[in-house]
Amino acid sequence: MNVVELLAQLQQRGIKLWVSDGELRYRAPRGALTQELRANLAAHKAQVLAFLHQADHVKHTTLPPIKPCKRNGPAPLSFAQERLWFLDQWQPGTAAYNLFESVRMEGRLDTHALERSFNTIIQRHEALRTIFDVRDGQPVQIIVPTSTYPLRIIDIQMCFSQQYDILLRHLAFKEKQEPFNLRNGPLIRFSLIRLTPTDHVLFLSMHHIISDGWSMGVFIREAVQCYTAYIQDATPQLADLAIQYIDFAYWQRDWLSNGALDDQLTYWKDQLANAQDILQLPIDRQRPALQTFEGTTVTRLLPQALLQSLNSICQQTDTTLFMALLSLFNVLLCRYTKQNDILVGTPIANRTQIEVEQLIGFFVNTLVLRTDLSDNPTLVELLRRVRITTLAAYEHQDTPFEKVVETLQPTRDLSLPPLFQVLFVLQNTPMPQAELPDLTFTPVPFEGSTAQFDLSMFVLEQPAGLQVALQYNTNLFEETTILRMHDHFHRLVEAVITDFQQPIAHLSILTKQEMQQLLIDWNKTDGSRLENMCIHHLVTMQATRTPQSVAVLGSTSDKLFSQSPSFAELETVANRLAWYLQHLGIGPEQCVSICLQRTPTLVASLLAVLKSGGSYVPLDPAYPKDRLEFVINDTQSAVILTDTEVANLLPQTDAKIVYLDLLADQLTMFPSVPPVSTVTAQNLAYLIYTSGSTGQPKGVAITHSSAVTMLAWAQERFGKEERVGLLAATSVCFDLSVFEIFVPLAWGGTIILAENILQIASHPAYQNIRLINTVPSALAELLRQETLPEDVRVIN
Repeated sequence: MNVVELLAQLQQRGIKLWVSDGELRYRAPRGALTQELRANLAAHKAQVLAFLHQADHVKHTTLPPIKPCKRNGPAPLSFAQERLWFLDQWQPGTAAYNLFESVRMEGRLDTHALERSFNTIIQRHEALRTIFDVRDGQPVQIIVPTSTYPLRIIDIQMCFSQQYDILLRHLAFKEKQEPFNLRNGPLIRFSLIRLTPTDHVLFLSMHHIISDGWSMGVFIREAVQCYTAYIQDATPQLADLAIQYIDFAYWQRDWLSNGALDDQLTYWKDQLANAQDILQLPIDRQRPALQTFEGTTVTRLLPQALLQSLNSICQQTDTTLFMALLSLFNVLLCRYTKQNDILVGTPIANRTQIEVEQLIGFFVNTLVLRTDLSDNPTLVELLRRVRITTLAAYEHQDTPFEKVVETLQPTRDLSLPPLFQVLFVLQNTPMPQAELPDLTFTPVPFEGSTAQFDLSMFVLEQPAGLQVALQYNTNLFEETTILRMHDHFHRLVEAVITDFQQPIAHLSILTKQEMQQLLIDWNKTDGSRLENMCIHHLVTMQATRTPQSVAVLGSTSDKLFSQSPSFAELETVANRLAWYLQHLGIGPEQCVSICLQRTPTLVASLLAVLKSGGSYVPLDPAYPKDRLEFVINDTQSAVILTDTEVANLLPQTDAKIVYLDLLADQLTMFPSVPPVSTVTAQNLAYLIYTSGSTGQPKGVAITHSSAVTMLAWAQERFGKEERVGLLAATSVCFDLSVFEIFVPLAWGGTIILAENILQIASHPAYQNIRLINTVPSALAELLRQETLPEDVRVIN
């Protein structure tokens, strides 16, 4: 590859090059600068410098160089350090920002040389000898003079080898959970677990305020150099450091105070204006009032074949693997949240200057990437949007995340991190290969026990494929939810590589098992028995089987029933009312509106309309008159069933109003057997209207066959004892009421009518409730009030 080809490839991947103080500088989007490109850039450095000089790029200096500053006592914190310091003040003793690495070393180990190597690095990098205090009300960092940090050795040789894994996990968990004291230090620990004389595991921990992922790599690389020299009685040949982290902190504050920050913040204010900064993830538990950091990680592997296909798509669309994976992650989040405006955070090494590449310190910054998924774009279009957003964000990466938050001033909620709650990371920080005389190294992964965000996706490219780790807050999510999310992401990748030109809404995330369950298992019905059945047919058959069983228990007085009706009594009244409705001209596909209080008469009325062949339209007496008028007119209801107590709430209408409380004597003139009707399973059973919150309410039309399919499923799903006392507290204007009313009537049970689920403790049939259908918020309140019936068997 010649220089021109190299520069063209760098430009295509969004990598910026410039010269400052005679040195080559670059800025690259995450995942853009591959190891191969990095090696080519290093190999052609002289030619690239010459080309940039010739092309007059020298004066295009983006950042001023970092130079050593005078040391006059305590120094200010960098902006990133300041944020972690405030977090530590807010929640002291947290281990959420501990960095941890572990490695197994097999062979002949010189522990003295290892300890000496670590102390050499600590002496070399001031950040590792830094503590944090308060002076004149402001946090400052103080460099501790030379001191020796002992290598702690934990010997477990006396334990059985079968217990090593258990002990190591325990020790690793304990080490990760051990907090650092920012005021007293030290903020670095290293422990050596001795399994046998030739088998050790090293734990290395640092607080994030003095280190980052890149720094861990620097530490390991220099430790290898030092150890190799010491076991050979030589002096390590480490290049001198031109600056230290404190110089960066001074430089950052000085540079950003001279107008550069204003220019950078203008971009972020425009980019994040009116963004939805709270992602409505479907959490499994109620969010605590204060943000917690308890977490764990679940890891899966995407096969190498999928990785190769993704790389091929990246080549065809001029994007990077980072952009492709971020796009797919955003599609997944869109499916889970139903939001098209997604904010995701991503860390950036923030080491675009040569001076800081070899330093240990907290340089990493966080970028907020906003993705627009509206208008159902194709994946190609989404990749284009993400590419534009990502490249622009990297152009403005020098703005400390803390300053972005300070400027935007999002609504502060102590239960949530600001601006974003989900992190995405493609892990490509260079980690040196540790090769030492007489020693072999093997990384030892231990699952984390903390989570800084609600959900984080970490992706690592490996020879076997893509390692995808989902780290989640265990106070919010169940493991089953995260495992399902893993499956959906895997399925999404498979769908994309099949056809990446299709709109994102067409990309399936359902697994084969879920497809089987959704399309086959949940739609199983006994066709020979129920194929031509209507809802009221099932009720009539049940009334024949159990005529004396109680059908409905109400909590208020009733117009047509003197007591809680049995199946036989309910069937008789419903049949007579059905004959009456047919007398008024009601038949198939004709609507009858019902506006009644929640009493057994309401249940009889619903059943009577179905028996007459008509379709019922529920009206809530609490609804405004204009909504009631709209529904009556929209359905062209010829008849309205009500009573004298409720009728004054109805609008003016040409429909015939039937007062059921005045009809009791007249109904006895009609037959008590079911009327003859031409209604079929394909005819309309009921019409329920939407809330109309986004416009005019819309009627949802349901046929008898659809409802009977649901009732057949309920018979399979719930046993007879569970159907005995089914609480019906949902308004008949919502489809859940169909389950609550007709499941017990069709299969033998008792409807327990209630006005308000939160007041069921005072219901006469409180102790008879066996099955409750409700929303999570109502259930949470019942648990808080401790009013959940003791004999409840199912909460659905």
